[in-house]
Amino acid sequence: MGQQLVRACDSIGANLVEGDGRYSDADAAHFFIIARASAREARYWIERATVRQLIRQEVGETQVAALCSATQLLNRLIRYRRSRRQSDRVKEMQAKYVVEAGDPFAPDPDLESVHAEF
Repeated sequence: MGQQLVRACDSIGANLVEGDGRYSDADAAHFFIIARASAREARYWIERATVRQLIRQEVGETQVAALCSATQLLNRLIRYRRSRRQSDRVKEMQAKYVVEAGDPFAPDPDLESVHAEF
């Protein structure tokens, strides 16, 4: 049980560092999500160790509270990175075209309503 807890805790830190080193927000968020899963696993092992009286209850509760707080911060970081990914997209402004009378390529006003339905 101790080795699994140590591996889970090491995974949290390693994935945070790995995600921070990634160029794209999508890659970073991927590693932050893995770190969050490792934090949940670490919480599980701490709770099991507390139930089995391998660690004192107050120590276990303190550690679980710290992991929960860190996980909330990690959730904010993931949301932030995902929102930046949305804002990185290219957006084009709608162009307004001036059409002269008799232009064969001008949109037909009778067909505009048909196109708007699709």
